Amino acid sequence: MKRRTSLVLASMAISGFAAILLYAFVQLVSFQRSMDIKMGENMLWLMSQAEREGRRLHESFLEFSAGEESYDELMLRLDIFYSRMGLLTTDTPQARWFESTGLAPMLYQAEDRLDNLAAVLEAPAPDGSIDLGTARDHLLPILKDLGSLTNATMTRDRQEKQLQQARISETLYLITVAFFGLVLTGLLISVQLLLSIRAARKSLEDLEKHRAGLERIVADRTAELNAALATERSTKEAYRSFISTVSHQFRTPLSIIDVVAQRLIRRSEDFSSEMIVEKARRIRSSTQRLSELVTSVTNAARLDENHLVLSLACNDLNSIVRRAHEFHTEMMPQREITLELTGNLSCQCDAALIEQVVLNLLSNAVKYSPVGTEITIRTWQRGESVCCEVFDRGIGIPAEDQPRIFERFFRARNVSSNVGSGLGLALSRTIVELHGGYLAFNSMLGEGTVAGFCLPVTVEEPVGHEQIGTGKQAA
Repeated sequence: MKRRTSLVLASMAISGFAAILLYAFVQLVSFQRSMDIKMGENMLWLMSQAEREGRRLHESFLEFSAGEESYDELMLRLDIFYSRMGLLTTDTPQARWFESTGLAPMLYQAEDRLDNLAAVLEAPAPDGSIDLGTARDHLLPILKDLGSLTNATMTRDRQEKQLQQARISETLYLITVAFFGLVLTGLLISVQLLLSIRAARKSLEDLEKHRAGLERIVADRTAELNAALATERSTKEAYRSFISTVSHQFRTPLSIIDVVAQRLIRRSEDFSSEMIVEKARRIRSSTQRLSELVTSVTNAARLDENHLVLSLACNDLNSIVRRAHEFHTEMMPQREITLELTGNLSCQCDAALIEQVVLNLLSNAVKYSPVGTEITIRTWQRGESVCCEVFDRGIGIPAEDQPRIFERFFRARNVSSNVGSGLGLALSRTIVELHGGYLAFNSMLGEGTVAGFCLPVTVEEPVGHEQIGTGKQAA
């Protein structure tokens, strides 16, 4: 009779415990949903960016009228303003959010006014002048609408946060109730456990006998899990390396293709046949460069497996440097890069891989040096080697970080705010060494960096470890 009563009590306690656990789980899920990040802050940021670009376009009106800015720079500001507005008006989560809040009509009105503004700017008078008064009349209402939309977005976000706070309070109250119910159920189970202790003591001896065997099984399984974890980490590392490389190298040609295509779409009537052919050539050139980068990324993946085969041919190092310079200038025309090329520097190399090395060095120089500072690319010949170096007056590399600068994924402590994968220098060094060459750098914190490489004229002949940074004297 006592045993049957004990079983009934245990069943009731377990049932109550399961019910309270389920109830608490439902409330926790509801609480988690109430804590989801809303779109208000994101929308405020997008609105502020759009309004900021609109005001910069207005500033461009003044600079254009004063002769301080060219027509192409003015149209570039218009394109940037278009792109910011496009994030709000195209079929995106942001646009759907505006639809749900009833603010879409005002946004579409601003979009129509932007089209009218573009029509004024894209149709200058024969003498090249623009009716800036009419353009300003179209732009100012857009800025006013953006300000109104920003205020409405802030109000909506504040209301949602108030509702969220109320929901959180309600959920906390329900979870508190569930907690006390859980405590009560735990007390009931504790009573049942006390009644079961005597029976458990009898089983303890049998458990001790099996402990040694279980420990051996656990040790074996742990070793298997560690091996599997090491394999998984290696796979994730390779995947992360691939994604970082693709993002690091493919973004530039894709951006060039997008910018050229946008200009052809928005102002096709302003382009002659020759200009359209030239734009198409730029798109084709960037597409070809993407194809070459795909090959380079594939080759980079083969470096660790020693399966990379160099496509060696006689190439002019200066031509490779010029292509890299033109490619980077297309993406960032505002950065002036000086070329100091010496003679005809023929060597046996894989042009695509060496161009990737030059692009990596040039990208680092541009990325880590302020706008307006000097960036110079130099080439020269030293004995049976041809050399190239990129010189900048940027932030430099801390002395304590320089010994690790060629490690994959390592980034110096003073560049955490800059975008980068930590792969460029490591891959570049490997590529140069496969050619029998040497890549080195010389950097002073706060003064700048010189990074460069030397290649043998023929791959069979080794290259000495000459000091990089003496390009002018060697030239």
